[in-house]
Amino acid sequence: MCTLPVQVIRDETFVFEEEERINRQERYCASSCDNKVLESIVKAHGSSSMRAHPKNPDWTIFEQSMSVSINAALGKTVKRQLESFAESLFLSAAKSGTASLEQSLTKWEA
Repeated sequence: MCTLPVQVIRDETFVFEEEERINRQERYCASSCDNKVLESIVKAHGSSSMRAHPKNPDWTIFEQSMSVSINAALGKTVKRQLESFAESLFLSAAKSGTASLEQSLTKWEA
């Protein structure tokens, strides 16, 4: 039996559609996003919010979530690889997203 490596996905460009809502009076920012590329294989949804802490307005409450659904027809190995990739993408986006949301709140606060 001969097994050849198959490269299923090599395009590292993903497109997400994002919606962001900002409320300056309540010092609140929320965003959500969904992938728009390879939707038949992977469905990803993320959301995050930042708001002033109710007891200390100098503090910020940040919440973030991500869900990924991968088509099982790809097989367990590919599915596992895609899940690992999605996890690393989420962690990377969490870091940059935090900075972006903080910048948005600061901008609207001024």
